[in-house]
Amino acid sequence: MHERTRELRNANSKLVELATTDPLTGLCNRRAFSDSFERLYNHAVERRSDLAVLMMDLDGFKPVNDKLGHDTGDELLKLTANTLRENCRSYDVAARLGGDEFVVLMPQVDEATAETVANQILEQFQARTTELLEGNELISVVSMSIGLSFLKRHAPDNREHLINLADKALYSAKGSGKACLVIYHPGKVAA
Repeated sequence: MHERTRELRNANSKLVELATTDPLTGLCNRRAFSDSFERLYNHAVERRSDLAVLMMDLDGFKPVNDKLGHDTGDELLKLTANTLRENCRSYDVAARLGGDEFVVLMPQVDEATAETVANQILEQFQARTTELLEGNELISVVSMSIGLSFLKRHAPDNREHLINLADKALYSAKGSGKACLVIYHPGKVAA
C-alpha cells in the first residue's frame, strides 16, 4: 500500500513537471510563468515591494535555424536558458515564452541590481554565442535584446500592463540597433 502511494506521488510529480516545464530548455513554460507572475505580482503589490520584468528576444535566431539547422538553433536556446539560470537568484522566475522569447521575473529587487543582472545576461550570452558559432558568418548577426520594467517605478494598472511595458522597452531595444538593454520610460525609452 505504501509503495503504491509513493509510486502515485512520483507519477503526479512527473506530470506536474511535464505540464510546467519547457522540455527543451528546462525553464518554466508559459503556463508556469503565468501562475508565478500572478503570485509574485500580487505579493509585490500587497507588500509594496518591487518586481522587475526582463523581456528578452534573440536577434538573428531565424537565420541560425535556416542556415545551420534546428540542432544549432536548439543549442542556442539551451545556451540562453543556462545563461538565465546562472544569473538569476534562486527565487527569480526564468521562463521560455515560446520560440526565441524569454522572460525573467525578479521579485524584491532594486533597480540597480536588476539592471546589472540584465547587462550580465547580455554579456554572457554574447560571449557564449561567439563560442557556439565560432568561424561562422552568423556570429555577427546573433544577439539578444532586453526590455526592462519595474512595478514601483512604472506603477502599472495590472500585471499585464507591467509586462507590456517591458515588451515596449524590448521593441525599443530592437529598434535601437539590438544587442542592448532598454528600460521603459514613459514618453521615451532610453538604451
